[in-house]
Amino acid sequence: MATAWTTERPSFAWLWEDQTFADATLVFRLADADATAAQHTTLPVHRAVLASNSEYFRARLLRWADSEPEDASSIEDSPAASRSRGTRKLLNTRCKRDSRYRKAVLALVKKPTINEQGLTQLTLPGRHLTVKETFDSQAECDAARLVVRCMYIGGLAEGMEDPLTLAMACRVAERWAFPSLASKCLQQLVSLPPLQLPMQQLVQVLQTLPDSCALLPEHPQWQERVHTSTVKTYGDVHAIITSAQLRAQFQQLPFMAVQQWAGSNELMVDSENSVVELISLWMAGPAGQACSKSNKQQLSSLVRVQHLSPAYVQGRLLDLHWLDIPGASTPVLSAAACCGFGMLGVLNTPPPAWAAPSRKQLGSAEVSQRTTIRWDVPQQQLADLLAGKDRSAR
Repeated sequence: MATAWTTERPSFAWLWEDQTFADATLVFRLADADATAAQHTTLPVHRAVLASNSEYFRARLLRWADSEPEDASSIEDSPAASRSRGTRKLLNTRCKRDSRYRKAVLALVKKPTINEQGLTQLTLPGRHLTVKETFDSQAECDAARLVVRCMYIGGLAEGMEDPLTLAMACRVAERWAFPSLASKCLQQLVSLPPLQLPMQQLVQVLQTLPDSCALLPEHPQWQERVHTSTVKTYGDVHAIITSAQLRAQFQQLPFMAVQQWAGSNELMVDSENSVVELISLWMAGPAGQACSKSNKQQLSSLVRVQHLSPAYVQGRLLDLHWLDIPGASTPVLSAAACCGFGMLGVLNTPPPAWAAPSRKQLGSAEVSQRTTIRWDVPQQQLADLLAGKDRSAR
């Protein structure tokens, strides 16, 4: 699936297929790998292709060109590089223009060195760079190779149909300052049909995508996609609260999914109290404990305080450690919510949620039908009750 994202971007696909003039080697290593272990991937590349697509590589290569490599572990010289077959034919044009290259190439072609794969190995004049990149997982290394291929073909490479692969490629593209590819990956994620991006996989994609995706022009469409999927799965708040399995799944949601969920008008609730309780449940989970103060403030601003019950506001709201709205203390919020005059005057610029309507309400009959009353009775007392003559009195 090679899809070009702009007609102005040149295609270097022929260089990818035959890398005779490659003047650098990318080495992808794992962060936790032993320095002496052979757990790395090498990829012959062309500096011009890297620099024309990635500001990250452009800056590194310019620093190297101006002086010796600042970080020898990241950029260092390599004495030789593997090249493909057909050397004489491919180099003929440049040899005609450059007598220095002609002499060097002819000397090499007369006595070529054949590597283990049966390919001609050349050392062209000039310094050959080895550029090392460290990643946290093998999946990220594989995605990095796909990103490099995208630089050459000017579109999405084959093998980038899977949502997790697209998310990982977007992560690498952002790291390498390759925004056009990051946008294309996010656009492709948005266009995936629901069956190809179920909620469980969407959670993994959200955990993989970098935070900087929020700056891409396709991000609003992606937010809408996340909102639709999250509300479809977790829109029935009462069902989540009464299901241990759904509660456990809800706790694993990334912040962006919970943010889209908490701001939705499509939630089906018995009361706004349940929304706050689920946010508190999420805050107690691993994702909630790791979220920043800014994230907590964003979730707090989505609570429709004016729709909380007075008893809940007076008895529970004050105990919520995560509730944080700048400029409005929790006691002030509690007093305003209980006074019956709304939230006007609490803040000069109140959150939009304070003026939002109540969410979709479950009918009382539906709530009663779903409600299960649990009666904790000691076993012996239950046995005595069943053995008694007048069971109705008891």
